[in-house]
Amino acid sequence: MADGATTASSGSQANGVTATSASGGGLVNSIGSYFKSLFNNPTPSQFKLPMPNVLSGFASYNYLFSMYCLDPDSFNYPLSSYLAGQFPPTILSSAFRNPDNRFGFAGQQFDFFLDEVNITSQYGFEKGTGNTNVTNIEFKVVEPYSLGAWMIAMQAAAYNAGYQNYNEAIFLLVIEFRGNTEDGVLALVPNTTKYIPFKLNTISVKATAAGAVYNVVGLVANAGALDDSYKQLKSNATINGTTVQEILQTGTESLQNVVNARFQQLQKDGAVTVADEILILFPPNISTSTTGTFLIQANAATQSTQSPDNAQLLKQLGVTRSSTTQLLVQDPSQCNALGSATLGFDVTRTGQRPHQDANNVWDVSKKVWVRGKTNSKPGEVSFMFSQGSDIVNAINQVLLKSSAAAAALDPSLINNTTGMRPWWRIDTQAYYVSSTANMKQTGQVPKLMVYRVVPYQVHASQLLLPNAPAPGFSNGGLKAQVAKIYDYLYTGLNTEVKNFDITVENTFYQSFMADNYKRTADNVTQAQQGMTAETKQQQQINLQPGLSSGSSAEGFPAYQAKYDAITSSHDRRGGSRGETEISRAAKLFHDSMVKGMDMMNASITINGDPYYIANSGMGNYTANQTDLINVTSDGDINYQNGEVDIIVNFRTPSDINQVTGMYDRKSALCEQFSGFYKITTIESKFRGGVFEQTLTVNRRQGQDSTATFDPKTDTVNNVTSTSK
Repeated sequence: MADGATTASSGSQANGVTATSASGGGLVNSIGSYFKSLFNNPTPSQFKLPMPNVLSGFASYNYLFSMYCLDPDSFNYPLSSYLAGQFPPTILSSAFRNPDNRFGFAGQQFDFFLDEVNITSQYGFEKGTGNTNVTNIEFKVVEPYSLGAWMIAMQAAAYNAGYQNYNEAIFLLVIEFRGNTEDGVLALVPNTTKYIPFKLNTISVKATAAGAVYNVVGLVANAGALDDSYKQLKSNATINGTTVQEILQTGTESLQNVVNARFQQLQKDGAVTVADEILILFPPNISTSTTGTFLIQANAATQSTQSPDNAQLLKQLGVTRSSTTQLLVQDPSQCNALGSATLGFDVTRTGQRPHQDANNVWDVSKKVWVRGKTNSKPGEVSFMFSQGSDIVNAINQVLLKSSAAAAALDPSLINNTTGMRPWWRIDTQAYYVSSTANMKQTGQVPKLMVYRVVPYQVHASQLLLPNAPAPGFSNGGLKAQVAKIYDYLYTGLNTEVKNFDITVENTFYQSFMADNYKRTADNVTQAQQGMTAETKQQQQINLQPGLSSGSSAEGFPAYQAKYDAITSSHDRRGGSRGETEISRAAKLFHDSMVKGMDMMNASITINGDPYYIANSGMGNYTANQTDLINVTSDGDINYQNGEVDIIVNFRTPSDINQVTGMYDRKSALCEQFSGFYKITTIESKFRGGVFEQTLTVNRRQGQDSTATFDPKTDTVNNVTSTSK
């Protein structure tokens, strides 16, 4: 949707979802217009595609590390702190830079060396993390001649930043690249400095004859919202409402209200003085745009019993405190399409109706039960989640049964140029309250954990019929948006790829619902009652898988389809009754994204490229979106608004040229291994002056089909859909 294209595409057959015209068409049109508006008028990018590795333009280069401890304000507001060049005293820095601005003890300044840094960024959806993203870092610190000085420096830096111990503190790892030109001039490589705020996870130390060696494991700081202490439901939960926002955020029995009740109870019990808080947010704009500092600071002396609200922060988040629930909520008109979506429960799709509070039903004066008050509001439904479930799962379960999921599966919302269709992801942020009120009880500062539900673009090839074509693979489509193209050749022309390992899964097949979506409990009940099995949503989208008369190109493995999928994996994690064909298809589509595997999976090792280490999404900073769907305004990989693709051209020689003794460079392209690959994980390794990266990627389906799609007639190899 980045370029605003809205025409229908081959998804009507390629993903097994065939759209039918229904009276009004309001569901898809209204939700579709919301989705499209979220990607309209992006900032024009200054970068030209494909982008070369900027480090390749230097005769040689090196990397420099620095480490700092961020106070809560600096972490909360990156645009006015470290991204603006404002840094606290240094803990360590390569090449002994800033020797007079370091933490030490006993009047001494110590020098520490940092190397063997591994940064593992999970940029795609995977089974372990679902539709969220995390980044882990590991590194080694060498302390020459002594033992313990580095940990003392860490503690001193943490205390100076307002923390009681370094386990609670936010540290900042800064990576800079310096390059030598052909003329021998040493210069900072522009637009390549990386800032990674993180929290410590584990530290192990080994004493050697040369000093101490610390092996450190950390987690990007905003991923703290995914820790079980915040995201996990500690008791059974029932949430009610009629819209996604009401069920998850604003309702008196919303998910946000249920989760925050536990934190508030800890405060009432005296376990904490200032309670933590969670916020489920539907931002209309995901970019970070506000700078500032906390205006109010609580401390132990004031013994504040409520987390101090910061006007600037609330304005940035677009929330106010509700007079009913006392929780942070959005104005419904300021929610994005996902929060505005309805659930669509009516007489043909009843769902689990909430039980009314006995106090509201009993008439005290007349001593009778008022029957009219026993009914729930029209369209109101309950979702039930068991102890041990989590916030991310609950958000997904609600959305999967909403009109947003139904609209996202409609073929008319597939971008005919790029082949992308709308979905969602859950982006986390963490804000630290500048308060010492809890230090005596927990040793921690209070936190506001934010779960942002944001639009996300997924390629239509994600759920394909066997050998059906997918849109967007033409020269002017997705290829025009790819930021990196690699030519893996057995010649000196290959300058970036160091290794290419590919796995072909011969047993691969595409799963479809075991009952062809038709045997939901609602369908059976409706049939027994003599009602139509089609709800309003089903009238909009008919989930007949259809047929594909395409075949794979010669030499390519054929895809298969099996009707063996079930939704019990979702059902065991809670939810609501009221399944429809479309909601089950949404679950199947969601599962297909988080499996993380495909028929062809590759591991590609390349020369290190700063593009793959994003500043956006690290901590509370999100870069501006541009008209390049794979590139942020900073020139980094943009994994926050959609799947990211690269192109690999794999060419091998057929023989050695008998005349020259060299490989024959005119060999044909290995098409079955070449093409579009979706990025799932990137591991960046810095070791001994060498910077390299390993890309884990999945090859896109549908780019090898011999079938063609004609958007004018809406046909695939003479198989006609009913889309209008």
